[in-house]
Amino acid sequence: MLNKYKMFTREEQNEIKNKFYFVDKDISGNYRLYFNNSGGSFRLKRAEEKFHEVDAIPDCAGQPHSVSQYLLETEQKGKEDVRIIFNAQGGAVYPGYTASQVMFELVRVISEHAAGSNMVTSMLEHPSAFDAVSHYAEKTQCELRVADADPLTGGVDADAILSLIDKNTALLCVMAASNISGYIYDIKKIVTQAKAINPDIYIIVDAVQHAPHGVLDISGLNIDAINFAPYKFFWRQRCGFCLYF
Repeated sequence: MLNKYKMFTREEQNEIKNKFYFVDKDISGNYRLYFNNSGGSFRLKRAEEKFHEVDAIPDCAGQPHSVSQYLLETEQKGKEDVRIIFNAQGGAVYPGYTASQVMFELVRVISEHAAGSNMVTSMLEHPSAFDAVSHYAEKTQCELRVADADPLTGGVDADAILSLIDKNTALLCVMAASNISGYIYDIKKIVTQAKAINPDIYIIVDAVQHAPHGVLDISGLNIDAINFAPYKFFWRQRCGFCLYF
């Protein structure tokens, strides 16, 4: 089967590897095969270089000189890049130390202000989302409704999620793709039909696992917030973002 497809040549593999730090060896020089689908990912050399290039500037934005203006323009360009990732029109970019922290903040703010008596999520959610919804459902005295996973598909069917939503659902928190099984949720169907059931429902989409690996076009989707983690894109840890509308 492999002969049917063109594989990377040794030269092409080396060219790709040379763009990243510590691919074949760890920091101690030990050879290894790196695979980490949890809290790690390769570091792109150019991304690290660009970060340090900007971070080394002692000035700050908001002052009346050219360096300050450069920093402000760099920040605005970064925000536009976030919107490009999701093909989003508008929306505010909110940063945090991690995507998990950002998720907790999103759930907290929405749950403390949304009207309703129940919240909906799924069994496959990342702990940052599942735990946040569980915690704030209890704190706001809302019923927690959890859509079960299908043991045959390794996913959560859209209808299983939609069956839990009603006129009193305050919040729906659902991921775009599972980091456990790889299942890709039917976000378009879930969002469209959830809003049809309850136009006042708030919807958060966790895109941390999906965004680096596949197109997630949210233009025309009536979601309220979506988060992602830059380190999944070969950038830095200790940083997370969300886009909210």
